[in-house]
Amino acid sequence: MMKNIPTSISRSMLMDIVDQHCIEENKKAITMSNHDDHQDAILSEYDFLYLPMDFVRRANLGYAFVNFTTSVAAMRFYNSLTT
Repeated sequence: MMKNIPTSISRSMLMDIVDQHCIEENKKAITMSNHDDHQDAILSEYDFLYLPMDFVRRANLGYAFVNFTTSVAAMRFYNSLTT
């Protein structure tokens, strides 16, 4: 669950933010796996995103649910927002 999302953010804007994060983290993971000669890079991926909306105000409610496919991906995203 993500909290304190600015109410002006739309679902597509939030998806763009998460997608860009996953792209950047996956590049890092693949680069690290190539240096370590491992073939099993843990990728950052998500399979569900829900941003509830108030259609009267045309704004989101300030929270969202994002289901990352691994706990590693969730921690990467959390760490990127808290640093």
